[in-house]
Amino acid sequence: AATQNGGISIGGDGSYVYDAAVGNAQRNDQVFGRFEYDFDNDTTGFMQLSWSESGTSNYPRNNAADLALTIFSGNPFLPANAQAALTATGTPSFVMARAPRDIAINGALFQTTTATNFTTGLKGKIFGDYKWDAYYTHGEARVRSRRQNNINWSNFYAAADAVRDPSGNIVCRVTLTNPGLYPGCQPINMFGQMNQSPNALAYIYQDTNFQILSKMDDAAASISGDVLQGWAGPLSMAANVEYRQQSISQTSTATPTDPVQLTGIRLGRAPTTLWAFDAVSPQYGQNSVWEASGELAMPLLVDAPFVKRLDVSGAVRYTKYSSSGPATTWKVGLNYQPFEDLRFRYTESRDIRAPSLSDLFSGQTVSTITYNDPHTNRTGTVALVGGGNPALVPEVARTTTLGAVYRPSWIPRFQMSVDYYNIVINNAIGALAGNNPDVIRECEATNGTSPLCETIVRPLAFGDRSAANFPTLIRTTSLNVAETFTHGVDVEASYNFSLSQLKLPGNFNLRLLYSYQPVLKSRALPTSTVTNTAGAAGLSAHRATLLVGYLAGPVNVNWQARYNSSVKRTANPLLVYADPELPSYMIHDLNVGYRFNAGGHPLQASVAINNLFDKQPRLNPNPNNTATPGAFNPAVAGDDIIGRYYTFSLKAQF
Repeated sequence: AATQNGGISIGGDGSYVYDAAVGNAQRNDQVFGRFEYDFDNDTTGFMQLSWSESGTSNYPRNNAADLALTIFSGNPFLPANAQAALTATGTPSFVMARAPRDIAINGALFQTTTATNFTTGLKGKIFGDYKWDAYYTHGEARVRSRRQNNINWSNFYAAADAVRDPSGNIVCRVTLTNPGLYPGCQPINMFGQMNQSPNALAYIYQDTNFQILSKMDDAAASISGDVLQGWAGPLSMAANVEYRQQSISQTSTATPTDPVQLTGIRLGRAPTTLWAFDAVSPQYGQNSVWEASGELAMPLLVDAPFVKRLDVSGAVRYTKYSSSGPATTWKVGLNYQPFEDLRFRYTESRDIRAPSLSDLFSGQTVSTITYNDPHTNRTGTVALVGGGNPALVPEVARTTTLGAVYRPSWIPRFQMSVDYYNIVINNAIGALAGNNPDVIRECEATNGTSPLCETIVRPLAFGDRSAANFPTLIRTTSLNVAETFTHGVDVEASYNFSLSQLKLPGNFNLRLLYSYQPVLKSRALPTSTVTNTAGAAGLSAHRATLLVGYLAGPVNVNWQARYNSSVKRTANPLLVYADPELPSYMIHDLNVGYRFNAGGHPLQASVAINNLFDKQPRLNPNPNNTATPGAFNPAVAGDDIIGRYYTFSLKAQF
């Protein structure tokens, strides 16, 4: 799809995606070992080592940004009729918009993740029935990533401006005007599809690599037991102390801030980044955490009128982060059992989620965006720069749960639980950028005094509304300003029974999990519009999983059905679709196993059929795909995009 006016054409075949992997190819290897030794009847020591390595390879959607190439008269790859038209009119050049799918398809991504974890510790009893344990863990994870054939835009634009030398050979113009500035430049043919020479592709391509090393050292000790005997039972306690230190280090052969060399190159719209595909900045960060916690559980009543059992519990944890300071969390709970079959439970808690090392210290990212600036009434391209924020503090949530567990004595082996939850987070971590409409609106409303105005960098004072004060840089950063609220109901039911009464072999196990989440509201700023994504954008309000298992001697059969209710295509009220709702979605999985012995060793063979009936995913294309064709996944998140597939396994014990 190409036009001469800088926009993707409408009609015809348009812009499409090809030669892209639907899912990543994966390889996994794991090793695990554990050794225990009893020093005496009360003390046991242990050592545990695990190692794993996983590798993925992916040929992603060919989504390099659409090009707007300036084509100059005399380009030897220009079709003869186009050159004739330029010559006849005396036009020196024109702009050709093009979706570069034939050069972007080669950007394969290969990643290997290696994780090693070593733990050693002691556990035992002390002072009679008190249980204690202490351990130390060291873990490392290393991610190695190689982007094959990333496109170097400096080399590409030098190669795209092709001319003939005095001998009639097709060469890069810069080899004549700026010899030695772009050594090895090979002219590239961007007319038609797949017409680039191997030499030209080798010149514009370059592998880019990065590596991430994460380390953690963790030491902890705990003790638990009954403190004293109360009137309704023992008062139980548990205490814990823990210290963690973690770090992240990232190195890269290509960064978003690598300069773009354009000297001597004739072109129209200049790129602002050197690399077509993702490049990451080096980063390093570390922090440490001290924690101390205590918990008490006490029965209040037992076998009283209208009370089979009544328990209360409470817990508190003090945490101090070297990066963000102290935080205190707590939880109180109540269990009330009026009679043997029924139990009610209630909890209230203050919970936190600390910012990750990536949230705090991630390296700088750079991309180019189109910015509509109401301040200067001007539209243009500007660099968008992002990165971590070391000033982040833990998110704080208030959580309430209320539920009941029913085990009817008249239906043996049946159990059902129903729980309601309500979660509110007032300082959630959210990414905000100067191109966010809410940020722009608040900055204008406060006449530039809001701290959010720092995400919009202008060359002149805020009061200047001339075109010269168009932003030179847009920042994106994470802040503790978002709000999130959700509530819903979780239901779980299980039942198992034997077929012996029917004089048939085997046992059945049934389990049902159901979630109803009608609300998941959030907003980026206190002044932002509230968005409810529950029941929209792929998050079904009703979700259910049914598991049926059958065991008869050496044979076991397990069937699973997963259901998601219908969803709206988007939670954005400004977007209107002719068919605004996507249908419900349900897939089935089947697993059959057989146990047997071979050479005195027990073995188990199994075959699994995933997505048994080959259910296709629901399609929900991004309405903004015209800006970057191919840069979207049209399948609803969570839907199976592969279709029916089979796995086989054989497990042995020695």
